[in-house]
Amino acid sequence: MKFSALSIATLATAITTVSASFNIDEPWAESTWTAGGNGTVAWNSTLEESGKWCEIHLLTGDPAAATFVANLTANNNLVPCNYTKAILYPLPDYPAGDYFIRLGPNGAGMDHFSYSGNFKYIGNGTVPAHPPIALDSADTNVNTDPVIPTETIVPTNPIVATEPVSQPAESNSAATA
Repeated sequence: MKFSALSIATLATAITTVSASFNIDEPWAESTWTAGGNGTVAWNSTLEESGKWCEIHLLTGDPAAATFVANLTANNNLVPCNYTKAILYPLPDYPAGDYFIRLGPNGAGMDHFSYSGNFKYIGNGTVPAHPPIALDSADTNVNTDPVIPTETIVPTNPIVATEPVSQPAESNSAATA
């Protein structure tokens, strides 16, 4: 996978200057999503995200002027932000190429979203991506993306989401005889 120094610097700056409360663990460079198959998004979040609902967006292109492809959580498929994984299926037939994920609270500004690294998407392009939209960190309205014909470009089945694993209660180390 080729990266220009400018692309890497732009992405690194974007990652370090945001106040997002998420770390995206998957997908990353070694991930490949295939049209018609499943796509897994895995993350962890801070406690402040508990009780909030998250959007998952698919983007492609240069991180500084990405092309918004789809809100993968459209049609009332938001996921609880404190969950740890969402499996999206079936994946629409977007053009093959490098893509990345944007994850954050529904209705929050872009400075509250986190971004994955680029990963491969294999498809024939029967569902097109949209024109470039600048990822302006000052933008506070996530609903500025173009109108999406959701019946054709988002996964058609419900999203399978994984709840966070609760921490075991601390055991009493003073055993009675």
